[in-house]
Amino acid sequence: MTAHKPGDPLTINRLYGRAKGKPLRAGQQALIDTLLPQIAVPAEGPVTAEALFGRDCPLHFEIGFGGGEHMAGRADMLPDHCFIGAEPFLNGVAQALVHVDGGRGSDGTATGMPIRNVRIHHGDALEVLARVPDGALSFA
Repeated sequence: MTAHKPGDPLTINRLYGRAKGKPLRAGQQALIDTLLPQIAVPAEGPVTAEALFGRDCPLHFEIGFGGGEHMAGRADMLPDHCFIGAEPFLNGVAQALVHVDGGRGSDGTATGMPIRNVRIHHGDALEVLARVPDGALSFA
């Protein structure tokens, strides 16, 4: 599904609105710089559980995960499943990284264990969906 209608100059081929909000806090920026590159969906190649996680597992795809609370919560509850989240809003990606990294207390220290069964795409979900083979997703 796309917002783009061929021949209609008033539509665009994307699934999102704004991409950036308030400036990130130092801890969030650090996660963008260090954790995101480790768990980002690769820019090329097929998007499958085996390609992203090195194992066959049910694959979930969450489009527009907001702050990532739901995605991280589901991934934590279902460690034998794998999750992909796509979000163009940088502040949402930063917040999702906080959850995936184990959460942070008011003093900035981790409050839980990192979640290892999540991959994040900072950008339009259409960029990833185009590379998902038929039948690769269990839940979308």
